[in-house]
Amino acid sequence: MNTEARHVVCAVGMGIGACLIMDFWNLFLKRTFGIPSLNYCLLGRWIRHMPGTFRHASIAGAPRKVFECTIGWMAHYTIGVVLALAFVPLAR
Repeated sequence: MNTEARHVVCAVGMGIGACLIMDFWNLFLKRTFGIPSLNYCLLGRWIRHMPGTFRHASIAGAPRKVFECTIGWMAHYTIGVVLALAFVPLAR
């Protein structure tokens, strides 16, 4: 495996790992201190509404969409990987 491919694989691993750490930290805060966790279903709802409406007064008040939770979680991890891919060239 060449150096570039290795950097991409490492960045993907870093992005997924960072998201997992964040998710476990939020779970710890919720169970230990009762602090509510992030709701990625709302992120998915916002993404699902994007083709028609980009801005909402309250995304929680917007109508629910099919697969909003799945899309929200996928977006959470995709954002983590993209940020890690952007970080690797900066760190070289």
